[in-house]
Amino acid sequence: MRGFRDWRSAAAATLLLTSLLLGLAMVWCNIERMDLAYSLKEQQDALDERLALVSKLEVERDNLLSPHRLRRKARELGLGPGAPGRIRRMHDGLAHDEPQHGERP
Repeated sequence: MRGFRDWRSAAAATLLLTSLLLGLAMVWCNIERMDLAYSLKEQQDALDERLALVSKLEVERDNLLSPHRLRRKARELGLGPGAPGRIRRMHDGLAHDEPQHGERP
């Protein structure tokens, strides 16, 4: 009978230790989950701020490049339409009417 009690107490101790370890593992997993959730929230907030800034900058760019504002700024600087013969058209980023450096005409 004594061996039976020793076996039962050893099994109970093993189950208690296993339960304790599983409980600690669960707590650790919850702590890690909360850390990840906070990190994700911070990154989401940073992304939202950057998207809001991009939106504001796009509005500002559109305002600065509006035809009305550009016309008014050109008048302030004394600029106007180019005279005939003063405008050159560029094709593929290069003027084709003049040879490039090292090319023969």
